[in-house]
Amino acid sequence: MNHSLTVYLMGPDGKFRTAVAYGLGPDKSTKIIQDAMARG
Repeated sequence: MNHSLTVYLMGPDGKFRTAVAYGLGPDKSTKIIQDAMARG
């Protein structure tokens, strides 16, 4: 059974911004989060 995990990032307005999948590693995860924050 696959127990994968995805973290959904929501903006301050409660709208979906992006998702970070399990297993991406710290560098790629950090880049995804920084890009999402820069977009607002």
